[in-house]
Parts: sequence; structure tokens; C-alpha cells
Amino acid sequence: MKITILGNGKMANMLVQKLLQKSVSIEMWGRDIQKVKSLFGSLPIQIIENIEAAGHETDLIIIAVADSAIEEIANKLGNRNCLVIHTSGATSIDILYNFENRGVWWPPASIQMIADEISEFLACVEANTEENKDKVIAFSNLVGIHQIFECDSLKRLQMHTAAVFANNFTTYILLRLREYCEAQHIPVDIYKPMLKQAVGTFFDNNPNNLTGPASRGDRLTLKKHKETLETETEMKNIYEFLTQSILDFKKIDFKIKDL
Repeated sequence: MKITILGNGKMANMLVQKLLQKSVSIEMWGRDIQKVKSLFGSLPIQIIENIEAAGHETDLIIIAVADSAIEEIANKLGNRNCLVIHTSGATSIDILYNFENRGVWWPPASIQMIADEISEFLACVEANTEENKDKVIAFSNLVGIHQIFECDSLKRLQMHTAAVFANNFTTYILLRLREYCEAQHIPVDIYKPMLKQAVGTFFDNNPNNLTGPASRGDRLTLKKHKETLETETEMKNIYEFLTQSILDFKKIDFKIKDL
């Protein structure tokens, strides 16, 4: 089996590392060809310098580039008879309209996380025919993801949106937590048990896992928190926005800005 990977970012790198462990032939192209040679030149893969020359005698082409570049890369490829897939969660399969055989493979996870424990994750798959869908699933199994979620482009976009809440927003809040703790000389590790408990109760579907002063409408404590954050403008803005969201969610009828 021969696989062509187009891209030189984190996804392309992860796929190369996983596929090198299998009995497949790998062909690779990237916009920054010098970076491709630097990263993969010493590995047993074929590096293609001109994209028009890529994927002519291959079983699968994987477009592993930024979302904004998928259409451009697809157009540069021209006609290909093999299956062509992209790896974007937020991009419709229709962007590959000029390929007779097309599909999507997207694992809802941060790539740096998935590289080490890939078998724990699932992959969203879509294709224009059942035969092509089976091929996408076979590819997923090849790289080590055996949990498959079949969905169309709209559902995948909804899942990608939810993933931002699950990963990006959560990580951002934790980064701001670390920043605040460091500024106030608070050891951030003391919150590790609390965070583990919060995640655990969420997946136990515990309806009472949302606690804290906002969820119980504790005006006095909320006012004290605001005063504590008076000189921390960005943290105060985040605190007020999330607090108001919780108050609205719990249908508690007052505004944090009025305290």
C-alpha cells in the first residue's frame, strides 16, 4: 500500500511517525519543502518537490494542511483516481468535489496529545460512498484509532465546535489560573484534586457538579471576588463574563456588574 501525505505540520508529522511503523510506502510533499527535507529526509519515505507530481501512483492521498489551504491544495492536485481525504474537523467534504473518491478523517483531539496515546481516541469519518468509507476506516485502524464515529460534515463541524469548549477554552482558563497563581504566589498544584474531581463528576453525569458562589447566587462572595480582582483587569473581565453566564444558566436574577 502506498500513501501520499500533503503537508508539513503537526498532523502530517504525526501520521508519518505512525505509518512508518507499518508496512506501507510513504510519499510526502509540503509547501515548505526544505522543512520537509529537514524533518523527514533521513527517513525511508519519498519526498516530492512538486505537488503536481504527487499522488499519481498511490492508494490514498491525505491532505493534512491548514483548513484555509485545503481548497488550494486540492485544486493544485488536479484529477486523481485514488481516494483523497482531508483531516479537518471544520471543513465540509464538499471541498473535495473534484475528486471522484473523497472522504474525511478527523480525530477530535489535540495532535500533541493524540500522538502518544492514539488508541484512546476516536476518529470521525465520512466518505462519498460506502466503499470509500470502508477505506477511511481501514486507514484509521492502520494508524491506531479503532473507535469510529460515522458522521456527515455538519455533525463533524458541531463536534469541532464542541471540541473548542472541551480543549481550547478549558486550557485557556487553566493557563490564566496558572498565571494568576504565580502572580499571587499560590502553588497551582493544590487545585489538581479539584480539577480531577470536576472532570470526573462531569462524566458521571452528576447534575450537581456545578457549584460555587455564582451557582448559588452568593452576592457577598461574588462582590469580594470582584474586589480582589480589581487590579487584574483581564482576569476580572473573564470572571465577570463567566459568572454572569452561570447566573443566567441557573436563572438567578441579578447582574454581576451591579455588585
